[in-house]
Amino acid sequence: MRKRAILCVDDERIILTGLKKQLKLVLGDDFIVETAESGDEGLEVHAELLEDGYDIPVVISDYIMPGMKGDEFLKNIYDQKAETISILLTGQADTDAVGNAVNEANLYRYIPKPWEPEDVQLTVKEAIQKYDAALQIESQNAELTELNEGLEKKVEARTEELQTVNEELQSLNEELTQTLETVSDQKDELEIKSKKILDSIQYAQRIQKAVLPSKSLLTDSFSKHFIFFQPRDIVSGDFYWCRTIENRIYICVADCTGHGVPGAFMSMLGIAHLNQIDSSYKGNAAQCLDELRDYVKTSLGQTGELGEQQDGMDMAFCIIDTDTKIIQYAGAYNPIFIMREKGQPIPEISNRTQFYEQDDLVLIRVKGNPQPIGVYPKETPFANVEIKIEENDLIYLISDGFVDQVGGDKGKKFMSPKLRKLLFECHNLSMQEKHDLIKKTFNDWKGNYEQVDDVTALGFQL
Repeated sequence: MRKRAILCVDDERIILTGLKKQLKLVLGDDFIVETAESGDEGLEVHAELLEDGYDIPVVISDYIMPGMKGDEFLKNIYDQKAETISILLTGQADTDAVGNAVNEANLYRYIPKPWEPEDVQLTVKEAIQKYDAALQIESQNAELTELNEGLEKKVEARTEELQTVNEELQSLNEELTQTLETVSDQKDELEIKSKKILDSIQYAQRIQKAVLPSKSLLTDSFSKHFIFFQPRDIVSGDFYWCRTIENRIYICVADCTGHGVPGAFMSMLGIAHLNQIDSSYKGNAAQCLDELRDYVKTSLGQTGELGEQQDGMDMAFCIIDTDTKIIQYAGAYNPIFIMREKGQPIPEISNRTQFYEQDDLVLIRVKGNPQPIGVYPKETPFANVEIKIEENDLIYLISDGFVDQVGGDKGKKFMSPKLRKLLFECHNLSMQEKHDLIKKTFNDWKGNYEQVDDVTALGFQL
């Protein structure tokens, strides 16, 4: 049996001790877990393990350390052994650092501090599985290469026989061969260009996935939840974000201008600002959107001049107090939906609130302000709405890509009435069944039509 090791590098010994215990719980005796307190020491330990014949599938590193930073350390590991899977574990790395690690060190995952043990354990297990799968593919590729070489030799031999038999066609064959070589060169050139573009977009996808909330974070924040996330392209202009700080859960679903690469850049801008929220932040949901709007306008240099590009994002943003069971909501176009049982109090909020009844249920829809997060001709402060969460309330945040999807028999938009009907239909289903029905309904409606926008539907219950 081959010897295997995991290397963890952090300048705080207590973190290394905790991380080692958490990994041993899930890895058992199949791996040894080695630690180092700096990048330089980590490189020494890595070299010694390789010299002793250890296979090192995964290296975990902090970002801020004395001397060598985490992304530089992981790049050195990548240069020594490119197959090793890197994980950046820190509370201080910015998107530039994550991007450097992705580009220079083949970063697999960025996990913010403080982390959840289950998240780290699951990430490492998946990373090991990916590493082992890559080794298996490499072995299979070697076998295929050997088979291809054998086939090529047979083809060459057969070609020589045909050339001998068909000498009278030699001139025509040479002309045809030259034509095929020219076509092949052109094809190779197009494939290289296409691959470079695709590789860049896939790097962006990996960065975007790394900064979206993990499944374990949503599970820890809510008793029940589901997320239906279907980008139109490889990367998405939609994003969802969640953070729990003490007794407050911050959560949102956003739809950025455009989709694909431009939309993804906007989503990273929004996430970068939201990640600055910490325990010292005391603002309400509306103030969060006001500050995010200022940040977007400053970052994009938006002044409101005529003809200026009006990039921005729509968003439904919530802050939930888990002690008082009060949810704050502020919206930039995007509404919040609350499915409530009849007999529970019905809130009197504002003229932006609509109520829909069916059987023993009431669907409450609170509309956001009719303005984006970004430059807008008639900007007003966002409105903050407070709603008391009652027992068995189900809360939905859904981007407009769902109702705007063209499909059906007549090629029309899905529209809001069908969405409300769908929410009533899936109420008594489990969260997984809700996800499956919502996904199936959307894709059945879309049919053979192209998806027009990114789609996100998030449902949760305290």
